[in-house]
Amino acid sequence: MLLEMGCCDIIQPDVGWCGGITELIRIADLADAHKVLVVPHGSSVYSYHFVVTRHNSPFAEFLMMAPRADRVVPMFTPLLLDEPVPVNGRMKVPDRPGFGVRLNPQSKLHRPTSTERACYCRTKWCSSRAARAASAGRSRSPVRVMAPT
Repeated sequence: MLLEMGCCDIIQPDVGWCGGITELIRIADLADAHKVLVVPHGSSVYSYHFVVTRHNSPFAEFLMMAPRADRVVPMFTPLLLDEPVPVNGRMKVPDRPGFGVRLNPQSKLHRPTSTERACYCRTKWCSSRAARAASAGRSRSPVRVMAPT
């Protein structure tokens, strides 16, 4: 509806939240029909591969994941290996199979249990008061727990 009403110049769908690459392509096609730019929100390599294939997606957003924003750190560190980072404002998309990244075999992966009050913000910054309270065991309402993707 926002596109049809001409209310936006740029849209920023997140491939991890909008339903994956196929849905991101559908969103971009709709935006293109309305002459609106698409700049995917974060999502690292998943967005980079999308951007290089689209004429209405001029650049990719790179999220600063270092806690003090004092160095360039790949978004999914330490979970993924070979994740590209920008050099002088430019990014080279990997030419390896798939998205060009590998799962780090050294990463300790586990699925939180329903009784475990785990929150990704224990290792990354978190702006949600409820999530911080949940990680400290003080939550009054349920908080959705998500493993880093």
